[in-house]
Amino acid sequence: MSDDKHQDVEEHSIAPPVEQELLEPQIHAKTYLVIFAMFMINFTSVICLVTAGAFSTVLTAVVGGADKRNWIVGAIALPMAVLSAPVAQAADYWGRRWLLIGLTSMGFVGSLITSRCESIGVAIVGQSFIGLSFSCISLTFAIVSEVLPHRQRMTGQAVVNSANALGGIAGIYAAAALVTDRGPTGFRILWYLDATFFAIAVFITLFCYKPPPRELQNALTFKQKLSKLDWIGGFLLTVGLILFCLGVSQARNPYPWNSAQVLTPICVSLPLLGAFALYEWKWTSEGIANHRLFSSGHNFGLALVCIFLEGFIFTPTNIYLPFMVESIYGRTPLLMATNVTVLQIVYGLSSFAAATYCYRYKRLRLVVMVAYFLFTAYNASMAALDEDNSNAAWGVPVLAGVPLAFALCALVAVAQFSTPPELISVTSGLLVAARALGVTIGTAAFGAVFSSKLQSNLAPKVASATLPLGLPSSSLPLLLKALVAHNEKALMEVPGITPAILAAGIKGMKQGYVVAFRNVWIIAAAVAAGGLILSFFFQDREEDFDNKIDAPAESIEALYGETLHTQAKP
Repeated sequence: MSDDKHQDVEEHSIAPPVEQELLEPQIHAKTYLVIFAMFMINFTSVICLVTAGAFSTVLTAVVGGADKRNWIVGAIALPMAVLSAPVAQAADYWGRRWLLIGLTSMGFVGSLITSRCESIGVAIVGQSFIGLSFSCISLTFAIVSEVLPHRQRMTGQAVVNSANALGGIAGIYAAAALVTDRGPTGFRILWYLDATFFAIAVFITLFCYKPPPRELQNALTFKQKLSKLDWIGGFLLTVGLILFCLGVSQARNPYPWNSAQVLTPICVSLPLLGAFALYEWKWTSEGIANHRLFSSGHNFGLALVCIFLEGFIFTPTNIYLPFMVESIYGRTPLLMATNVTVLQIVYGLSSFAAATYCYRYKRLRLVVMVAYFLFTAYNASMAALDEDNSNAAWGVPVLAGVPLAFALCALVAVAQFSTPPELISVTSGLLVAARALGVTIGTAAFGAVFSSKLQSNLAPKVASATLPLGLPSSSLPLLLKALVAHNEKALMEVPGITPAILAAGIKGMKQGYVVAFRNVWIIAAAVAAGGLILSFFFQDREEDFDNKIDAPAESIEALYGETLHTQAKP
């Protein structure tokens, strides 16, 4: 029996008798089903993330705890930043399949808990279970690359990115429809829907993804696998990131930056993260930051930095774009959803456009450069909008879909090409962790900038617009409160209000918001310009775009049998 097992491993994992790079493999349904399973995991995860982000207010309106609303999303995002790298390392020793199935099942459990919650505490527990499922997302990026020929890796990345785009569209419209039709308690059906999608993703993965054992799965005993894990590095990284993310996520939400609730976790986390870097550099060469990851040039290091910047740069689009079009241009929820939907469609289509270009020309550097050039142009264009540019606010955000697709597809591919094939899981895990960290820091940084600029500009703009028209100064606080709340009844009850004063006050409020949003977009554009400069230093490696498959889902006979038999004929 052991001979059969060895033969099965050998059949899938070694190269055929001729050069694999020169042969054109015949991909069959088994490989496509594996890719479809990874598609479903990403599709489901994004639906859940959109649900949590867009309708956390609805959930807290029913169960209470509005002051803890941000943890509905935070409980999902934190495990992705903290656990992606350790989970990726474990997948190299125990295999991907059961980690994917087990962790994705946690999303099913968490969705059920959230759907039945009666308090904010139970809701956060449910979201924390869902967060565990997000810690395996990096494995999907590794799997779609390792089961396809190198030349088609960008196509694999395009598939998972298109899943993200479709998940975003489905999540927005499903949530809007349910809450509109059922009222606030419709959130329960929303999370039941999430549970259903998680169950489908688990089912498809269980039956479609059955990879052969990896070399280390058979070569090492359970005890040896445990000893190979980077326990010290994992502890320092996990605790350090938890404390750091906890601190920055609470900054101005609700605590000030100089409060103990913010400074204490950040100050404790920085030495831990510094110790992690020192330990991985000086004390171990085979930890989470395996030294072989950096042995083939600087591409992987650049990819880590650039994908961190991408997470930081795209944060304003995720958080402030819907807020901006609603507060300045008066878009309804349906129109806001339409705006985001067009962006997601462009994102999905651009993913395949980037994959087609790379397949044809075997270039990644130009794709990354174009991505950061467009990120810079997009954010600069958003910064140029004012309260009179309603039509432009329809078109400019659509531009964000192109650089998002180009950057995510190309950076993952260039990093995976730059590291040893047996470390592709850890490579992908570190990329996901870096991006999640960029999002976390971006959320705190942009939140601080926006709040500061809004507080210093909103009242003066409204005052300068309304007081000269005769509004009593004593009525200004009431007017500001009613304007921010969009409370039409309260606006009509402000002492001294007239149609002309009301129109001037609305314009002043919009001008205050424009200044606050503009500073956010300017910072994002400046950081994107930094990413553009870094992108020039990537190196193209045309020789990597060959037909080699690192971890085929099919047997060598199935992939190359027809070609081998043809070559064997006299």
